[in-house]
Parts: sequence; structure tokens; C-alpha cells
Amino acid sequence: MKVIIGITTGFSRENSQYTLREAYVNALKNFSVTPVLMPATEWGSVSEWLAVCHGIIFSGGGDIDPCHWGETPCKDLGEIEPLRDHFEIQLARHSLCWKIPVLGICRGCQVMNVAAGGSILQNIDSRFCHQQKAPYFYGFHQVALKAGSRLQAIIGQSSVRVNSFHHQSVNRLGENIRAVAQTEDGIIEAIEHENHPFWIGVQWHPEYMGDAVSSRLMKYFVDAAADFHFASLRRENKQEF
Repeated sequence: MKVIIGITTGFSRENSQYTLREAYVNALKNFSVTPVLMPATEWGSVSEWLAVCHGIIFSGGGDIDPCHWGETPCKDLGEIEPLRDHFEIQLARHSLCWKIPVLGICRGCQVMNVAAGGSILQNIDSRFCHQQKAPYFYGFHQVALKAGSRLQAIIGQSSVRVNSFHHQSVNRLGENIRAVAQTEDGIIEAIEHENHPFWIGVQWHPEYMGDAVSSRLMKYFVDAAADFHFASLRRENKQEF
């Protein structure tokens, strides 16, 4: 049985459509995995998804309702989707308990921090640009990686050039969450959980980059999902005997 990677989707209430850019699926095509799209629904249980998936990618998308960290919406808040917020925050919280490998991308990184009890900066106020007017695959600015972090060990460099398409960012860190990448103006660009084998969120979009660093990050995530899968199989086999 192949490793199953769940990928969260966007939801357009106006068009009654679940959406996901093909780049998320294409980023997995060189690995022996089966991607499964995870639509946010009001029925069903996130535990049912977690029983099927061996790893989860929280995809990018719109803003998160600041009610989830006790703030009032600011004037620069973008469009929110309550259904997606609720589904993904619950999914992220359960993934921590189940120790399922997670990779959060852009909004996904922010969802993970909120799920751990942190907050989001509703609108970045900086002289630096964080919403590039350049091709999606183009590395737009540099981020410094925290020495000794899992992410730094995976990437194998002290800094990396990444793309950037966000006007929000992680603010107050959630419980057991640490910042492991920052830009020159102090914006948090990546987080990881201190007590989880692979629970990493990045503010950039590695699925579009197509470079060696992005491929390495995706490989380590898939490897972690495979380890989780085979550990689950071993537990099941022991129970049978």
C-alpha cells in the first residue's frame, strides 16, 4: 500500500467549488505516494481523515478569521472562509496528537500556529515586499534559518532564497512552536513543533520553486510520512498476533 498524503483544499462559497492548484499534486509526482484532496465539510470527523492519511499538507489560501486567536478584524483583513478555518484548525490539532507528519505552506503555516494556540499578524507593515510581482517559481528574498533546527538540518544551509505571496504572518508563537526562519525585517518565515517528529510550516511556496532545496524539503516530508505508515503497519501486525 502506497503512502497516502492528504492535501487540504480551498473552498469558494460563491462558486460552490473546492479548489487546489495543481502544483501541490505535481510536487509529489516523483515520490511513491498517493495524493488525496481533503475538502472542508461540516459533516464527518477529522479523525476519519487521519485514519486514512500518513501525512498532511496544509495548502495556501485566504486569510484566517482572527476570532480564533481573540482579535477583532482589522481593515486590511482579506476574505475569510469559516468552514475551511474550522476544519483545518481541528485537523492540525488532531495531527499533533496523532503524531502525523505535517507540512504547512503559506496559509498552512499560519493555520498550524493558530491550532497550537498562537496568533497571526493580520497585515504586515514593513518597507520590505512580501507579495512579489514575479513568477511563482522565482526566489524573491532571502530567509535566515535557525541553527540547530530540523528545517535547517533538512535544507543544509544557513539561509535560502524563497518566493513570497503573503500579507499576513505568524505573530505570537503557539505552545511548543518555535520560529526557525526569518526575513531581514523580522517576519517569521517558518515554524516547527519542538515535540513532533515532523510538524513544519513554511511561509513560502516550495511546490512552485522546483529547486533542489524545495525537493529536499518535500522528500524529507514524504520520508517522515512513510516512516509513520510503516510504524502503523508494524503496530497492526503485532496486534493480529
